[in-house]
Amino acid sequence: MVEDTGGATLILTDADEDGDADYATEITGDGHITVSEHTGDGDWTVIERGHLDEHGSYHRDAEESGWIRVDPRTGDWVRGRIE
Repeated sequence: MVEDTGGATLILTDADEDGDADYATEITGDGHITVSEHTGDGDWTVIERGHLDEHGSYHRDAEESGWIRVDPRTGDWVRGRIE
């Protein structure tokens, strides 16, 4: 578990126990949650989005997919390719 420069918490999961992260779950300070799957070469595909309600219960948001990437300069998660 790590915290990025924006205050979000990242939980990395090694589902197949090969020593590399397969899934990343980002939880922002305001309760928004993004789950991404590693798709190679530093690319991550968003597979689920949701949020926590006032009682701490998780609610999945409408389907939306896309990919994000870790910016090697800042360590932040960004949408699209890094130049």
